[in-house]
Amino acid sequence: MFFVKFALISIIILLEMITIRAHAQPENSSQMGSNWYCNDGYKSTGDQCVKFKVPANARVQGSNWYCNDGYNRSGDQCVKFKVPANALPQGSNWYCNNGYKRSGDQCVKLKVPENAWVQDSKWYCNDGYNRSGDQCVKFKVPGNALVQGSKWKCNNGYKRSGEQCIKFKVPANAWVKGAKWYCNNGYEPSEDQCVKIKVLENAWIHVSKSYCNNGYKRSGDQCVKFKVPANALAQGSKWKCNNGYKRSGDQCVIFEVPANALAQGLNWSCNNGYKRSGDQCVKSEVPKNAWVQDSKWYCNDGYKRSGEQCVKFKVPENALAQGSKWKCNNGYKLSGEQCVKFEVPENAWVQGSKWYCNNGYKRSEDQCVKFKEQLMFLHKVYNGIAT
Repeated sequence: MFFVKFALISIIILLEMITIRAHAQPENSSQMGSNWYCNDGYKSTGDQCVKFKVPANARVQGSNWYCNDGYNRSGDQCVKFKVPANALPQGSNWYCNNGYKRSGDQCVKLKVPENAWVQDSKWYCNDGYNRSGDQCVKFKVPGNALVQGSKWKCNNGYKRSGEQCIKFKVPANAWVKGAKWYCNNGYEPSEDQCVKIKVLENAWIHVSKSYCNNGYKRSGDQCVKFKVPANALAQGSKWKCNNGYKRSGDQCVIFEVPANALAQGLNWSCNNGYKRSGDQCVKSEVPKNAWVQDSKWYCNDGYKRSGEQCVKFKVPENALAQGSKWKCNNGYKLSGEQCVKFEVPENAWVQGSKWYCNNGYKRSEDQCVKFKEQLMFLHKVYNGIAT
């Protein structure tokens, strides 16, 4: 609810500022674009920027003030609040130092057992120790193990057996990761051993498997060459017909591509300006003042479709045809079916059918009124609006 109210108040303030600032720029303000904003330490009052009072132990931000760390707002003053020993003020509150915890209005020292470390208002047991009530008790770490926080883990090449780490057997041609072993490249596991993979002729090995070369397929323990028909290409253990051919049993037969067409894989498509009619490509009928894309035609700029024709449409003076429509030129606006020139005041620029005041000028009815030039930083603009 607070944020909703804050947003509504901000919008009301912004609207008031926009209304007010249609006049000349006052002193103690800064300009950005076609608007002005009161400087830090000033607030908008009518058409003026009035300096506001800042109490001791406060800082200014935009058109408001805020109490320093260790002080609370009380009416129009910043009153120092009590910070207990072993605490640090942050904004309008205080927080206990590391190793202390809050107890009422005090910070009392944490009771930290041996073999523990502190973070903020809590303590944690060191590696190799477990929490037991208010103590950190050392736990037993077997040989060939490594401590990780409140647990232990067997070293590489060892595996857990109850509360011990026992070395496990690693066969030849193997490597170890954690509590497991894996066969080297070119070897495969066979019970407790790594046996060399039989490399087949016309095959290659990846990790612990062999794969037949391109153009060969596996048949038992062999890689046998398979027949690739004419006008085909081997892909792994299969073959695929070339472009413009299609499969017919174990052969690749050419499929008929009509005139004015192009083969694409297992199909064909008509050339630009032609359209499909059964198994043929017939020339598309294109009317005058049209252009072709693939099998369709489109009217030129300044023409619109009427049945199977492109009919010229009327474009008024000071307008430009865009496809099947028209648009008024820059500096002109639509009035019925005409483009009429609109008046542009001094110190303004035109875009399309609108005009905008130059930088440093503000719109006032049909004129652009100059502001007094001053530098404005973005964060001041934000703070001036948000507060």
